[in-house]
Amino acid sequence: MRLALNLGFVCLALAVLMIACAAPPAPNNSPPAPIAPVKAPAPTSNVTPLTSQDAAWEKVIDAARKEGKITLYTYSFTGDIGLAVSRGFQQRYGISVELVTGIGTVLIERIKSEVAANKHIADTIDTAAPIIATAKALGITSSVGDIPALREKDVWHAYPALDVEAHMLGLEFSAQVPFINTTQISVEQAPRSYMELLEPRWKGKKVGIASPEATPNFVWVYALRKPLGLPDEYFAQMGRQDLRIYATVRDMYRSIVTGEIAVLAPGSLGTLAPDIAKGAPIRPIEPLEGAMADYGNTIAPVKDGPHPNATRLFINWLLSVEGQTVFHQAKSNASVRKDVPDFTPEAGRLQIKKSVPMNLAVHTDTSRIMRDGELSRIMGLVTK
Repeated sequence: MRLALNLGFVCLALAVLMIACAAPPAPNNSPPAPIAPVKAPAPTSNVTPLTSQDAAWEKVIDAARKEGKITLYTYSFTGDIGLAVSRGFQQRYGISVELVTGIGTVLIERIKSEVAANKHIADTIDTAAPIIATAKALGITSSVGDIPALREKDVWHAYPALDVEAHMLGLEFSAQVPFINTTQISVEQAPRSYMELLEPRWKGKKVGIASPEATPNFVWVYALRKPLGLPDEYFAQMGRQDLRIYATVRDMYRSIVTGEIAVLAPGSLGTLAPDIAKGAPIRPIEPLEGAMADYGNTIAPVKDGPHPNATRLFINWLLSVEGQTVFHQAKSNASVRKDVPDFTPEAGRLQIKKSVPMNLAVHTDTSRIMRDGELSRIMGLVTK
């Protein structure tokens, strides 16, 4: 009997000791969580089963590989940038990317003509957000649908879907600010505000903008005039400053890089960052009114595109860490994601003191202003 008690005591002590060693100390003196029963894995597999969402996405990937290609009508994916992105996507999924480059408004007209002729060539289009908003209003775009990237939380500077239907996806986090060419004026001589551009010293084709009907850069200033603190009469006065007006945004950017103009009002930090990285004598200037925060270029699937699965896969990859890294490293600018490095060259970075955000309403209004020619009439640039 005594031996049995001793053995029982020893077993009890060993059991207590084993439990004490197995259970971790409770943090902050909180009671330990109950121990859940451990279920052994099935002997046939050690792979975590796919959720229904994962299984559906695997089907998209399989269908995309069978489609084998996408055709991207693009403003941004040109030269080395287009090569890096198309190569990165093809290496990842074995799907080729055909690039058709051009100005956003021209690409939209091309898609409209192709659809009218019952030709469906473009799978997706990227350009400035207001121009994508125009494409959506014309019924050219479609939703990207439920893609894994849009399920991610807390990784975005700004959530990439501009609209609730997810037609419009922002690919970069940028700012619209004036730029100067330092071979024409020094940083100390640079205008410090939009209002300062009304001074006589800036008259005489020293300041350039793109046509308000061709590109949204200066139209954004008008659409955001109230938060920027600019009076309505400002724009008529700017129209009398003998500005250089460029037919395309590419001409406008070329002019500031080459020194044809001293001031660009405004330009995209994201778009001009590659030129700064290559040593162009240009510098961004934050105006006292504030920098306009923008998504930079925006991408959308084209309605009835011939490769819908490859298009969804491509856009998802572009929004992933890998795709954003490839794109922004090639473009030398900042990602829409927080977990991707900022590749903007030091000379092109701004410590922004005041930010005036854009949203879908601003882009939609900008799209309307461009189509109606409202700002052009106010500035006296055209007669309609």
